[in-house]
Amino acid sequence: MIRTELERLQAENEALKEKIAHLEKHIYQLETHQTLFAGARGESIISKLVDGEVTAYGESHDIEIGGEEGLRLEVKMASLNRPVKHSNTLRWAWSKILGESGDKDYDWLILIGKKDERYLAYYPDLDSAYVFFAVPKTELTSLLSNSGKKKMIYLTTNPRTTRSRTAILFKKYMLSQDQLSKQFGL
Repeated sequence: MIRTELERLQAENEALKEKIAHLEKHIYQLETHQTLFAGARGESIISKLVDGEVTAYGESHDIEIGGEEGLRLEVKMASLNRPVKHSNTLRWAWSKILGESGDKDYDWLILIGKKDERYLAYYPDLDSAYVFFAVPKTELTSLLSNSGKKKMIYLTTNPRTTRSRTAILFKKYMLSQDQLSKQFGL
């Protein structure tokens, strides 16, 4: 009798473990849906501009140019957000720059930010809804901020007034779509 009860409890425990795993996966998908969608949109934009191949989800980089031996790009997309309630300041926040576990393997980071309509005259590409930045991975260290486990890059949207260490993005790494195509396209 005890043996039968033990087997029943073990089977029930296994069924509950499976249900928990299923629910955790479902919660993860719900939490990341918007992020995954934005990421796929960014990857699509860049792959078309540079004639690159989008890699499978979970790879160590997002786009390959020139096959496996060519350039590897990581693409991050950010919307406008207001870091301080009731402030006029808007910024972009790109997260997980080095990946979920810090092991992303790429040559260049391509940052895409939705344009702040107030500063259109200071961004390239009047016909694009986005601002683009291309940063070699070797030059990322000074741009990264820690947010728990995540490595982030924050940049206010006003190129004239930003004074943070990431202001160099506007001065050195901001590119038009045409410049991106010429720099990375084959």
